[in-house]
Amino acid sequence: MGKGYHKIKGEHTMEDYSKELLNKGIIIFTGHIDEILAKDICEKLIYLNQHDKVDKIQMIINSSGGQSDSTFSIINVMEYCSKPIHTIATGYIASGALMIFIAGKKGERIITSTTSILAHRHSSILGGNYSQIIAESKENELLNKRIEEHYIKYTSLKTPKLLQKYILKDVDEYLTSEEAIKYGIADKIVKK
Repeated sequence: MGKGYHKIKGEHTMEDYSKELLNKGIIIFTGHIDEILAKDICEKLIYLNQHDKVDKIQMIINSSGGQSDSTFSIINVMEYCSKPIHTIATGYIASGALMIFIAGKKGERIITSTTSILAHRHSSILGGNYSQIIAESKENELLNKRIEEHYIKYTSLKTPKLLQKYILKDVDEYLTSEEAIKYGIADKIVKK
């Protein structure tokens, strides 16, 4: 607790609520995906996968994406988990966050009707000498291939040509919830 703050008996802090949600199998996933967030999410996934009182993991996602390596580390741990991971998209899911969302259990990838969905190819700013630019360019090609393979594995768009036509364009592509269902990105839309 911060200096000068005293917890009143019976009062709960946000940390208390976060622990309670985690013990019920719920992970709240928000913010930019970097090494710190990836470590936190991976630790929670591993903890819940071994937690006897949890039979499924629910991951609520609202994120603009972030670093590719950190994104794939979360996906790798999700694929390692033996318990089903239900993903719920709310607010905004983009880029790497969308890739994490689609790695959830097929049939249990839920999206709200008002969620903004952004898909795009990997991009970067190349710099340095000619040899460095060539090396980075090759790495970007490999990364885009890994991203395509991931979408092919988890969506109904089963060829690179279909992916590039509908979601992995060279410009940002915003999708509606209905399009997410059509392309096999999400399985259910929650409407209120």
